[in-house]
Amino acid sequence: MANDTADRAASLVYFIQRGEDGPIKIGFTRNLKRRLGDFAVSIPEPVHLRLAIRGSRDVERHYHATFAAHRIMGEWFKPSKEILDAIRCMAQEGLDASMRPGRREVRPAYLRAKKLAGGKVAWFWEIPSWARPPAERLGQKCPVGSEALGSDFSIAAKRAKCLNEQLREWRKRGRCFK
Repeated sequence: MANDTADRAASLVYFIQRGEDGPIKIGFTRNLKRRLGDFAVSIPEPVHLRLAIRGSRDVERHYHATFAAHRIMGEWFKPSKEILDAIRCMAQEGLDASMRPGRREVRPAYLRAKKLAGGKVAWFWEIPSWARPPAERLGQKCPVGSEALGSDFSIAAKRAKCLNEQLREWRKRGRCFK
C-alpha cells in the first residue's frame, strides 16, 4: 500500500483499556495525545494506555485479525490472556527500538518467509511439530498456534519473539505427552 510507508512514519497503533479490567481497544492514530483526550471525554471511566507502537493501518489490521476470536465489537476486544500477554511481550521487547530503517535483524525461531502472488514476501510463525495438538504439558494444550504476521519483518520478528516466549513458558511446565 503506497500510504503504508507514510502512515508508519507518523503514526501509532495503540492498545487502551477501559478501567483496570475492561475491554481493550486496538486503534490507529497520528496524534496519540489528542486521541486519548477524545476517550477521556467520551468514555465515563478511566482509560489506560497499555501500549503504543509505531505502525501503519496495516499493523492495526494485523492485530485485529490476530485477536479476532476475542473481538467484542468493532475495535474493542475482551482482555484475554492472549492479548494481555502480547502487550506485555511487546512492551518488554521494546518494539519501537527495533523498527529503525536499515537495522539488521536476526530471524527468531519458527519465523518463516513465504512468497505470495506478485512476489511479495509475507512472514508466518509456524508452531513446531512437537507442540502441535495433541501435545500437552501437565494437561494444558499449547497456548499459541501458527499465525500469519504480515509483510513487515520488524513487526513480524517482534511478534515471533513474543510467541516464542509463550511457547518457552508452556514448555517449562513439564514433559510433553503425545
